[in-house]
Parts: sequence; C-alpha cells; structure tokens
Amino acid sequence: MVTMVVRTSISLSELKIPRKILDSSGDSSEVQIHTFSDASQKAYGAAAFLRVKHKDRVSVDLVTSKSRVAPLKRLSLPRLELMGALLAARLAKEVKEILDQKVREIQSLTDPNSWFHCSGKDNPADLLTRGISVDALTTNSKWWNGSSFLRQIDFQTKGLDEAIPERVYLTEMRRNSNPKEDISLTLTVTKNNFLENIIDISNNYVKLIRVVSFLYRFIHNCRIRITKIKGPLTSQEVSHAENWLIHSLHEREFYEEMRKLLAGEPIPMKSKLTALNVFLDESNIIRVGGRLANSNLNERAKFLMILPSRNVLTDII
Repeated sequence: MVTMVVRTSISLSELKIPRKILDSSGDSSEVQIHTFSDASQKAYGAAAFLRVKHKDRVSVDLVTSKSRVAPLKRLSLPRLELMGALLAARLAKEVKEILDQKVREIQSLTDPNSWFHCSGKDNPADLLTRGISVDALTTNSKWWNGSSFLRQIDFQTKGLDEAIPERVYLTEMRRNSNPKEDISLTLTVTKNNFLENIIDISNNYVKLIRVVSFLYRFIHNCRIRITKIKGPLTSQEVSHAENWLIHSLHEREFYEEMRKLLAGEPIPMKSKLTALNVFLDESNIIRVGGRLANSNLNERAKFLMILPSRNVLTDII
C-alpha cells in the first residue's frame, strides 16, 4: 500500500494547473457554474466547473472540488449520493459567492484603471508563489528593492500592459435583476481501480486480508488517536477486512443489483442473479437464499455469498 501511494504520488510533479480560467479577450457572453457529484461506500465528493460561452467557442475549466470520506457507520448508497449532491449544491453556491465577493471588494478598494499586468520575471510577488531559498533571498534585489522598472527616472504606468479588462470579471458576476443563478447538478457513478491496486499486491488471499486489516487500523488510529489499536490483528478486524473485499467486488461487478437491494427494490429482470433469490446480509454482501435456509448448517454455509466468474479475486479465493 505504501509503495503504491509513493509510486502514484511521483506523477504529481507532472501535473500542470492553469493559473487563469477566463481569458482577456472579453468576448464571453455567458458564464455558468456546473457541479458534478458522485458517491460510493468509501467516499463522496463534488467538482465545480466554469462554463464560458464565447462568440465562436465554449470553454470549460475546473474551478474547485471537495471530497469526504464516507462515515464509519455504513450508510446506504442512495443516502451517500444525496450527501454528494448536497456537497455539490453548497460548492456551487460558494464559488458564486467567493467570485462575487472578491471582485466587489477589489473594486471598492482600488480604481480598476490602476491595475496593470506585470510579467513574472519583473514581479516581486512571483517569489511568494514559486518559492525561493534563504541564500538566494538575501541577495535578491527584486525582492528587497522592487522591480527594475520602478527605478527608472522616467517610469510611467503607460508602458505596462493593461490588466485583464473589467468586463471579463463582470461576466463572472453575471449582474442582473434576478439574483438566481443557473446551477446544474449531475449525479454520476464511476468505477475506480482501488480494488485492483489492492489485489495487485499479492495473489494470496490471507495476505490481502491482512493488508486491508492493517489499512483500516491505520485509518482508525489516525481518526481516533485516544484509543489507538496495537498488537496482533483481532478477529473483528480480519472479518471487517474480508467483508470489505467481498463487498467491493460486489459493488464493482453487480452495481445495479446492489443499488436496487440497498433501496429495498427488486433487482432488474435481466440480471443473471434474478433466479437465485439473492439478498443483502448485515455487511451488505450479496448472498443466495434457498432451501438450505432450513438446514442445520451455520449461517455462512446456509446462505452462500455470490462470487462472479472470471474475476481475479474470485480465482485468488
């Protein structure tokens, strides 16, 4: 697990995020905020995008996003999706309010005509965003004495480039008599590869359970530092880890069936599980009902869990 996190984190150095969303062309005629939300048994989140309609094109850029780890108390998927939708609605409202508030405050404190664009090589504030070592800072004249053009005797702001036109910022604010803004909320469900990353660690089922068990212990100890768990794994931790592996497998391979069962609805007729009289146990694992329910076998043997064919985890088990 640690190796996987370190390996994937290296790619962050290649991530490039544009500094600005709106260009300075000033041809934008409509600005919309669109938020998307998603939820799973592990987490829920939302992302907000700014859609700008220009004369001959449309640009869409990510503005901000938020994610939350699902509560320790297991919730139904519809409830988690509702929490994701609420997060998306709040995110859209925050983006609108932040843009509106910041632009209005800047305009109230300064004259819009007093703003000019300064290139990074001449901007002392550029050091604040990019960082600089202490040794280099002690001899950096741009930081201690300002930009070189400020020391010119005949310096005038006319030589500087005009800042982004005010009308571009006003487009963001969408000032009109109707205070309501258009907000689109779209719920989507995506499949991630976290389960595959866990399975890639080993082809030994016992080892996989131990890895997941220690991962859950690590999360618990980070959240609740007063009652840290130490020592050998307990039977409860092992059982919880095994349930997570099977539940994640079911959620990935039988998503529609899981969604219907969690909502207390019949599974789709086209499902291959229709004839098996399936149900969810207390750990939200799909099990098979039938005549074995009247036998003297233990509960796990009476109601066998479903395992999809042609699956790596099924082969490991």
